[in-house]
Amino acid sequence: MKPMTDFTQLKIITKSRGAAKEVGFLVKQQGAALVVALIMLVLMTLVGITAMQVTTVQEKMVANSRDLNVAFQAAEVALLRGEHYVKNMQDAIFTTTCKGSGSTIGLCKPGQSTPIWTTISWSDTDPVTLEYGNEQENKQIPASETSVDNIQPLPAKTVAKQPRYIIEDITSVSGGGQANLSKGLYRITAQGYGQAVNDNGQPLARVMLQSVFKK
Repeated sequence: MKPMTDFTQLKIITKSRGAAKEVGFLVKQQGAALVVALIMLVLMTLVGITAMQVTTVQEKMVANSRDLNVAFQAAEVALLRGEHYVKNMQDAIFTTTCKGSGSTIGLCKPGQSTPIWTTISWSDTDPVTLEYGNEQENKQIPASETSVDNIQPLPAKTVAKQPRYIIEDITSVSGGGQANLSKGLYRITAQGYGQAVNDNGQPLARVMLQSVFKK
């Protein structure tokens, strides 16, 4: 590569008193074209890097949006399943702890002040909630309702883990003195999970849905 500035010797022939002679002198060259080319190269590099960063961010946004949508659909499936069980349950037993001797798991009596879905554990290692596709853990639900022919867990490749839900009997706390209007009133709360997980293996996307069902 040539230096940005160099000196070139020019030779000019002059005539003096009938004799020709050479006169040499130095001319300084600026190299402006090289400077402009380097500036343009830097600008094009910055534009390329910015475009790559924007594309990467957009890809992450699309992936997060899809993961959230998967979690929403999983929660909705569990919510509908809970409503189905409420419709078919007979003389179910509800407890304030949402668990017992295998027959009251996921069936809750609401607290007086703090919403129960904010205090219970939604972990699959401490079964207080019903797991979609594995409701056999609650013996109050008829086996015919939980058979493989009637329900299948969500594919493992689509969600990090199966959605979970609880059913609350809110008949006694929502009547307002009008027991005939609140008889057979239940609140179903479901939590769904996306596919992506963090370093600890826990789902990144979680969606909680809730509905009130009158039997």
